[in-house]
Amino acid sequence: MGLDNLLYLKGIGSEYVNYKGELVSIPSKDREGVLRCLLSKSSQVIDENELDLPLTLDQIHAGIIELAHKPWTLPLPRFQYCYLDQLKVNLFLPHSYQNKIKLSIVDPQSVLWTQTIDIDAMTIIEEHAIDDKPYVKYQIMLESKAVKSVLTLGYHNFSLVLIGKRTDRYAGRLMVAPRQAFRGHFYHEANDRQCHKPWGINTQLYSLRSERQWGIGDFIDLTQLIKIIAAQGGHFILLNPLHALDIKDPEQASPYSPTDRRRLNPLYIGIDQVKEFRYIETKIQMPQWQAQIDDLNETDWIDYASVFTLKYQSFVLLYQAFCEHEENKNTLRYQAFIAFIRDEGSALQEFVLREDVVFEHSNNGMPVDKTFFCYLQFIAEEQLADCQEYAKEQGMSIGLIRDLAVGAKKKGAEVGSHLPQYATRISIGAPADDLAPQGQNWCLTPFDPINLQQSAFEPFIQLVHQNMRHCGGLRIDHVVGLLRLWCCPVNPSRGQGAYVYYPMDTLIAIINLESQLAQCCVIGEDLGLIPDELTQAVANAGFYANEVFYFCKDWQGFYAPQDYKKQSLMMLANHDVPTLAAWWANCDLHLRFKLSLIESDDELKGLLKRRSEEKQQLLDILIWQGLLEHDIDINTLAFSALLTAWVTLAASGASQLFSVQLCDLLADIHGVNIPGTWQEYPNWQRRLTSTLTDLEQDNRVLQLFDDIRSQRQPNP
Repeated sequence: MGLDNLLYLKGIGSEYVNYKGELVSIPSKDREGVLRCLLSKSSQVIDENELDLPLTLDQIHAGIIELAHKPWTLPLPRFQYCYLDQLKVNLFLPHSYQNKIKLSIVDPQSVLWTQTIDIDAMTIIEEHAIDDKPYVKYQIMLESKAVKSVLTLGYHNFSLVLIGKRTDRYAGRLMVAPRQAFRGHFYHEANDRQCHKPWGINTQLYSLRSERQWGIGDFIDLTQLIKIIAAQGGHFILLNPLHALDIKDPEQASPYSPTDRRRLNPLYIGIDQVKEFRYIETKIQMPQWQAQIDDLNETDWIDYASVFTLKYQSFVLLYQAFCEHEENKNTLRYQAFIAFIRDEGSALQEFVLREDVVFEHSNNGMPVDKTFFCYLQFIAEEQLADCQEYAKEQGMSIGLIRDLAVGAKKKGAEVGSHLPQYATRISIGAPADDLAPQGQNWCLTPFDPINLQQSAFEPFIQLVHQNMRHCGGLRIDHVVGLLRLWCCPVNPSRGQGAYVYYPMDTLIAIINLESQLAQCCVIGEDLGLIPDELTQAVANAGFYANEVFYFCKDWQGFYAPQDYKKQSLMMLANHDVPTLAAWWANCDLHLRFKLSLIESDDELKGLLKRRSEEKQQLLDILIWQGLLEHDIDINTLAFSALLTAWVTLAASGASQLFSVQLCDLLADIHGVNIPGTWQEYPNWQRRLTSTLTDLEQDNRVLQLFDDIRSQRQPNP
C-alpha cells in the first residue's frame, strides 16, 4: 500500500490505452524503475548504486511525508494560481489556529494592498491529518475593488503574517491567469462561415536557398520569404524549432534535440546584414572566402561541419569589429548590447558559460571570450525580431509561428542550469506502437513534475516566455507532455519506462497567461495517442489543434473538408511524413525498405497494397468534391493535377488555420526526417530544390498560392 501510494504521489501511471485501443497495465518493475530514478535527487536515494535496489520502508515513508504531508505545513504555498474572473488565494493552517491573519500584495519597493482577515471569514475547502494533528485548507475570495485594481494578469508576490503570540511571516507567488490563450485578432467565434481563415506555409528555416547565403537558410532569407508569402496574401510562416544545438557536434542537426530551448541557433544569423559586416566585408570578399561560400551553396544537402566552421570564423571577425568600433566608443549600439545582457539575466549567462567551455575544447584556435556568445545571441534575437516586425508591416495577421521542442539534451545549458527541476536519469520517449514495436527513446530530458512545482514553475515560465518572443504563434510539439510523458530510464536495466503525469491545469494556465501577454496564439501538436482529458482541456483553453491531412481519415477514407476540426491548424504534411510526391510514387516505402525499417519483402508488399488503397481513397474524395474528373485513375493522373486538387481540397476545409509545406509546393520527393533513423539517413540536411528568387517567379507555385487564397477567403 505504501509503495502504491508513493507511485501515485509521484505521478507514475499504472495503465494506459495503447494505439490499438487496448488497456495496457504497466509492469511493476517498470514503474518502480522510473520511481527510483525520480527519487534519486532527494534525500531518499543518494548513491547511484542504490537505484538498482528495492526501496526500503523508510525511503517510501519519507517520500510520502515529503509529498502528501509537507505541503500542508506551509501556510502560503510558494506558487498558486487563479483566474482573472475569480480572484482567490489558498492558505494551509493548523486547525488549532484561530487568530487573524494579515495578507498583503507586495513589490520590491512597497506594499500594494493589505488586509487583516478573521479566520471565520475564510472558507474551508479541504482537511487533512498529519499524525492525528488536523490541518485545514482555506480559500479567500479577493473581491474588493482595491485588490482587483492590483491583481491584474501576471505574477504577484504575496506576504502572509500569522497574528498571535508570535508573529510569523511567509511569502508566496500568485499567478493571475486568463481562462484562454490568445486566439489571434483574426478569430471570430460567432459566425464561422464569414470569419477570416488565415493560411501560410510551414518550412524548415535551414532548408531555404538563396544566392547570398552561406550554405544554410538564415534570417535574411526568412525576410525574403516573408515578402513572397505576404505578397500572395499569406498570413504566417511556421518554422522548425530555432533552439540552440550542440556546437561541439554540428552534425547533430535535429532542431528537436536542442541543448537549450531558451536560446537561438547562431547559424541562422544572416552575416551580410549584421551591422558590423561593413568592417569585415573586404576580407569576406577575398577569393578564398568566396570559394568556400560558393562550394557550400552548390550542394543539395547541408554540410553542417563546414557551415559551422566558416560561419564561426566570420562571427569572430564580426565580434572583433564590434569591440573595436562599438564597445571602445561606448556607442548606442553597445549600450543596447549591455542592456540585452542585463535583461536576459542568468539564463543567458548559464548558456554562455557552457558554450564557452564546449567551444574552447572543439574550435580551431579561434580567439573568443564569454561575451562573444552573448554577442551572437544579441544578433540572432535582433534579426529574428526584425523578421516578425517586417511580417507585420507586410500585412501578415500572425507572422512567424515558432516551434517548441518537447525536451532538451541532458548535457546542455538548459538542463545543467536547473538540474533539480529536471529528471536527468530518465528520458522522453513513446510506448510501443505499430511503427516502433520496441518503443521509442528520444534521449531528451524532461522536467521532474514535483521538483518543477516546488520551484514555483520558474524554469517552465521562462521557457514559454522566451519562445513566445518575436512571433505571432507558438506550436508546442507533443502537447500531450502537458499531461503526461512516457519516460524511459537512461539505464535500460531499470525497466522499459512508464507514463509520468504533470500538473496539466497549472501548465496550461501559465501558457494562457504568457500567450495573452505576448499576444501569441498557441497550437498544440496533438497527433498520436492523446487522452480525451487533454483534448478537452487544450480546446477549452483556446489552443488550436494540429491536424495533418494524411491522418484525417478512417476506414472509409479521407474526411470531407467540412469535417476538419474548426479550432485547428490543418497541415498538408509535416516534417515526419513524406511529401506528396514521395507518397504518391511510393518513394518513402522503398526508402524505408532500403534502410531496413521495413524488414521483409512481404511486409513491403503489404504496405504497398495499403498505399494503393489509400491513393484510391484520395482520388475518391477529390472526385467527390469535384476537383478531378470522374474518369481519372491512378495511372493516368498527372501529378501536377493531383497537387492542385490536393491543396485546394485541404485549403477549403473548416480549419481556422491552414498550412502547406514549401517542399510540397515544389514537388520535392526528399523527406525532412525519416522517423526511426539517425545515421542511416541525412535527416534535417535537405535544402530546397529552388532558390527563393526562383520560387517568386515559379508560375506553378504562384498558381497554387492563388488556389489557396481563393479557398481561404470568407464565404459570404
